[in-house]
Amino acid sequence: MRLVDADAVLIALGDMPFVRPASVSALASASAPIARPTFDGQPGHPVRFARVHHPALRALDGDGGARSLVRLHGFTPVPVDDPGVLRDVDTRPRTEA
Repeated sequence: MRLVDADAVLIALGDMPFVRPASVSALASASAPIARPTFDGQPGHPVRFARVHHPALRALDGDGGARSLVRLHGFTPVPVDDPGVLRDVDTRPRTEA
C-alpha cells in the first residue's frame, strides 16, 4: 500500500457509495488517531487513520485489512446524520434475508 505524506488517510469502501460529503468532512476534521462515523450508535465507514498508523497500514495484507488496527486500538466515534455510512450495496437488506 502506498500512502501519501498526509496527516491522515480515509479508507473508504467501494460498495458504500451513499456516504454524504458532510460525513467525509466530519471525519477529515477529526483529530483522533482512528475515527469512525456512527449513525444511530452503529459504526460505519469510511474510517480515518492518523499518520501514526500509516506504517501499520502499509504492512497490512489480506482481506482483514485495517479492521485489525481498529480492533487493536479502538476508535473515536464521529456521530453523523447519515445512514449512508452503514449502507453496503452488495448486502441485501435485512428485510430480504
